[in-house]
Amino acid sequence: MSHISSSRRLSSGFSLVELLVAVAINLVVVVAAAYLYLGTRESQRTLTERSSMFENGSYALEMLGREIENAGFYPTIGNEGATKANVVPEYGNPVAGTPAAFNAGIFGCNDSLFQPSTSTCVTHTATPVPPADAIVINYFTNDSLSLDVGQRADCQHRAVDADAANAVRAGASTATTGRKPTMPLFISNRYTLVPTTVNIEGQTISTFSLACNGNGVNPQVDTYQPIVTGIEQMRFRYGAMSDQSTLQPSQFLAPADVTALLTIPVGTGSRGAWGRVVAVRACLLVRSMQPARLSRTSYTLTDCNGTSQTYSDGVERKVFTQIFAVKNMLTFTYGI
Repeated sequence: MSHISSSRRLSSGFSLVELLVAVAINLVVVVAAAYLYLGTRESQRTLTERSSMFENGSYALEMLGREIENAGFYPTIGNEGATKANVVPEYGNPVAGTPAAFNAGIFGCNDSLFQPSTSTCVTHTATPVPPADAIVINYFTNDSLSLDVGQRADCQHRAVDADAANAVRAGASTATTGRKPTMPLFISNRYTLVPTTVNIEGQTISTFSLACNGNGVNPQVDTYQPIVTGIEQMRFRYGAMSDQSTLQPSQFLAPADVTALLTIPVGTGSRGAWGRVVAVRACLLVRSMQPARLSRTSYTLTDCNGTSQTYSDGVERKVFTQIFAVKNMLTFTYGI
């Protein structure tokens, strides 16, 4: 009889209390696993967003720096003969009417937009208004390679042969024939910020993008092509040589101050206004596209205007700044 009672107790299963305890334990495990997953996912997303922000900022600054260092370049082409030795020509304005924006390798617009169709600085017309300067970078090339491997294209990957300023310079050559142009081709790339809307995971994000406009078209158009998103601010300041004794800048100036500079003697010639610029300080304020701060508390940073800004939206931001030498703007160098 006792054997039968034991069998009945064993086959009766869990009691209600035991079942509730088991469910509670399983629930705790599931909730803990969910929190662990969500926390890991949030941490991973934060790392991804921050990584993308650093990558975008570094790429944008590197691209601008590479262009700035090309400013004012003219290929070493000279005449060799019994009566004339090899010479190294200098940069010159090849555009009809010689607009001031192309008198030197560098030109800038302060808190405004460069309009290629008129070759002037104009007020930003986009909404919202980009907190950005514009920079114009001019140089020459005698590259006979293709658009994909050479330096014959503008920043929009268009052959600069099409520019009216290059009509005579290009001669019978094209970007794909492998023949050099009759004279070095003029390249002018312009950069600013434009408003951009991005959709990520069903969320609409309004920001600005670094954008470019190149001279590989005739007539010149005013459309800028976005390149890098998440650039909230862009400022340039220009270091102009104080005199020919050092060829170094004493301070970094806003565009209006550069335009007002007087002409100074340099070597056997002279330099005035934008021709005196030998360095450019570029500053970018870059943001993550989604919230990327595990702590949602506010934080403060100093932006490209030198203004202290406080943010509490959870979006990560960083200021990228660097000074680039405009080495092609120097006509000669001093020995060490």
